[in-house]
Amino acid sequence: MSSPVATVERAVRTALTGPCRLTPGATYKVVVGVSGGPDSLALLHALHRVAGQVGAADLPYLALTVAHFDHGIRAAEARTAERALVAAQAERLGLPFLAGAADVPAVAEREGRGLEESARRCRYRFLGEAARAVGADLVAVGHTATDQAETVLLRLLRGTGIVGLAAMAERSRWPLDGGGPDLIRPLLTVTRDQTTAYCAALDLPAQHDPENESPRYWRNRVRRELLPLLRTFNPAIVDALNRLAASAREVRDVLDAAVKQTWAMATFDGRQVRLPLAALRAQPRAVQAEVLRRTVAHARGEALPPRWVHIEALTRLVACGRGRVSLPGGVYGWVERGEAVIGPVDDAPGHHGGLEEQALVPGVQQVGSWRVEVDGPWPADVRPEERLVAWLRPEVVAQGLTVSSRRRGDRLEPLGMSGTTKKVQDLLVDARLPWAERDAVPIVRVGGRVAWVVGLRIAAWAAAAPGAPAVRVAFRRVDDAEPNGGRPPRPEMGRGIQPGSDTTRPRASSPELLGRFSNSLDGGGEEPRYL
Repeated sequence: MSSPVATVERAVRTALTGPCRLTPGATYKVVVGVSGGPDSLALLHALHRVAGQVGAADLPYLALTVAHFDHGIRAAEARTAERALVAAQAERLGLPFLAGAADVPAVAEREGRGLEESARRCRYRFLGEAARAVGADLVAVGHTATDQAETVLLRLLRGTGIVGLAAMAERSRWPLDGGGPDLIRPLLTVTRDQTTAYCAALDLPAQHDPENESPRYWRNRVRRELLPLLRTFNPAIVDALNRLAASAREVRDVLDAAVKQTWAMATFDGRQVRLPLAALRAQPRAVQAEVLRRTVAHARGEALPPRWVHIEALTRLVACGRGRVSLPGGVYGWVERGEAVIGPVDDAPGHHGGLEEQALVPGVQQVGSWRVEVDGPWPADVRPEERLVAWLRPEVVAQGLTVSSRRRGDRLEPLGMSGTTKKVQDLLVDARLPWAERDAVPIVRVGGRVAWVVGLRIAAWAAAAPGAPAVRVAFRRVDDAEPNGGRPPRPEMGRGIQPGSDTTRPRASSPELLGRFSNSLDGGGEEPRYL
């Protein structure tokens, strides 16, 4: 039977030139994340003993830097002792030492994330900064086969797909937005029991973190409750779960070619991604799901896989071609102009924040980014037709006007529709306004009833009768010092979007989308929508 030291170091040697994909004889600068626990201490010493010397033809040479991060969760005395321990190990091996710290509980509260997720993000931010500081090629972390088994179980409990079961790889891309070197996990075939035995054999002073026993963390409950229970059914459950993860990675690799082909058709605007519906629908469901998973990860700016329920909702959105889906992290999915769009709403072209309710009074006032004039009554023979002007009955205006963004359940009795009502939502959809732009449309109300959807339709009961005096309500963009806001005319885009118009022409670029919405409310168009 091999000694604990030989077992761990053989696994590390195999991993470096195998799945970690390091070239024998080459030199790599590597930041090693070391907490002071048995896994990370075993990783540091195994890397130093196996590949820390120049001249081995069958192995790379690793120029190591030790990095330690204080999460600010434990008592100050324990954190200080842990940092001193790691610093002493770095000095013992003659390696550079870097330390960082954050008040993770405060960060979690500020960012609205769970403590575990916030700790992970803060830790990787620090490791990324450390890597940049020393010009590192790679960051090594001490995840083991036991961690892998726990990760698979956690993802099963969350509800994941095949790709999610792939869990961690020996080498992977940087897990946070903003970029960083690749991560390597040389201990991914080594169990926690083996790293503990390795530290004992080399008399390494590994620390035990009591936070790893706390039942408030899901991973700890899986480690202390679920895995021991599963071992009563299968003593080799850790090996079985690792084989499942390896099989899932093989399936993921097979999907990759089709996924990359579809992903290549995507267009990007910041964290927002647009995918052609036709290209998505042409792919098998498994490929669709993986493309959408990667899209959500890009939009959220992190590599953590979304829950399967969210991917299912997005695949249904792709299938039906309408609607929207709310995702964690302030990300949405919606469909417009033959494309599936996924990203933060604030990144959407032409997106404007909603309008708080505000009273409209006679005279000139500013409402959000709009300049609004209310004046009159005007005589019946002075009534030019303009898209951003409504002519209202004086007795209606006397009841008091307000303006705000749309509300759930808003309905309008459009002029010319024989007393029937229509949802404001349907009016905006019929106008083919992208979902992210719909909150920008001002809604004028009287006593809570929708009197005018600005730029689109006016209510029959609010519109001034032909030949009768009328009050003029006019909207104009605040920055429109020149006709059309100083924008050059766009013969196609400037006409606004009319029902039945040709929707097969190429999609506008982001500036044109903004122009399209603004133009449709700035007096363009051949016929007023509300007359």
